[in-house]
Amino acid sequence: DGLIRYESAGALRGGKTVWLLARMPSVDTIAEGDDTLRYVLFSTSHDGTAAIHAVPTSVRVVCANTLRIATAKDVGFRHTGDVKAKMEFARQYISQFDEKFTLFRDSARILATRQFSSDQAKDYINALFPEVTEAGRAKSIRERKVESVRSAYRADRQQMASIRGSWWALFNSVTESIDHDSRGTRGRDNRIRSENKMASVLDGQGAEFKAKAFDLALSMSN
Repeated sequence: DGLIRYESAGALRGGKTVWLLARMPSVDTIAEGDDTLRYVLFSTSHDGTAAIHAVPTSVRVVCANTLRIATAKDVGFRHTGDVKAKMEFARQYISQFDEKFTLFRDSARILATRQFSSDQAKDYINALFPEVTEAGRAKSIRERKVESVRSAYRADRQQMASIRGSWWALFNSVTESIDHDSRGTRGRDNRIRSENKMASVLDGQGAEFKAKAFDLALSMSN
């Protein structure tokens, strides 16, 4: 019915999984000069062995940070059966995404108006990346991740006048480091590493970590 527009598509793991990214029409302004867009990520297996999944995903415009929006449950649509009935069910299910996006927008606006202290920032980072006392690989990995967040926070996109020093800026420093720091992603070649990275940030450990970071920011900012 023209309410969403497909923007990109691709395949992972040699075509075993295919995906479509569709944009919904609304634009959410979190703070002046800082907008997020509403997307739905569709994915399925090319051979029909898996269901079609629809995932609401918010994208921050200034740095393409992504965040999977929480839904009550992960719903899939099988390829077999009454297609017409399933299309109607899918329409009703996806129509609920607007409400989820609005709840996220309202929470993000709260974060954009609340300032954090240096002690709060330290506690937030330590909660997400627990300190490692003994020297070794684990300590080095932790330090790299923390420095990645700090570097993202110092960037102009987190220092806009409308959000500087806010929990929204701090949270987006975390999501940016997860989405765009490719170090540590496993894979025997660049293509596989890129695919693994995409799967992680949209629907895997990276997505779960960003959701945890968002909930923690809301809790600590109260």
